[in-house]
Amino acid sequence: MGAWVRVAEFTKAKHVKGGLVARSVAGLPFLLEEGMHCAFVPPVIDVPREGTICDMRDDAKGVVVFFDTVTDANTADALMGCSVLVRRADLPEGVLELEEGGIEGFDVIDAKCGLIGTAVSINEMPGQHLLEVAREGSGKTVLIPVVDEFLEGVDEADRCIFVNLPDGLLDL
Repeated sequence: MGAWVRVAEFTKAKHVKGGLVARSVAGLPFLLEEGMHCAFVPPVIDVPREGTICDMRDDAKGVVVFFDTVTDANTADALMGCSVLVRRADLPEGVLELEEGGIEGFDVIDAKCGLIGTAVSINEMPGQHLLEVAREGSGKTVLIPVVDEFLEGVDEADRCIFVNLPDGLLDL
């Protein structure tokens, strides 16, 4: 388990003074806060790789985040699509509980296929996290990328993870 965690990504440059629209990733709540130190990955040439959040504003497209090291629109444009990492120690206690393996035994339910199987673990890979699911009745496992496009929600009370998978993913 690394010291840094991917919690958001930049979706749009929004302001001439370097504001960036940020959205949370992997089914996490929005975790960025003023004063939080962040790293931007992958690194971009001639652009800051880190910054401290100095201001945040709600916007129709999400939350516009301003960093002390991103002060103009050109720098913000260069960071579009980058992920935002924060120190695990800077996050509220328990917020990453599901990411850290607290999902064993949760039912994984697809919007089209219904019950897929039972969650075994979340495998932390360099490019993304993968939800490992023991397939119902087959004894096989399937890996599902933990991305916003596939994850619809988690019901901790009923121990269910709801996904909407693209056609063919379960056949891989």
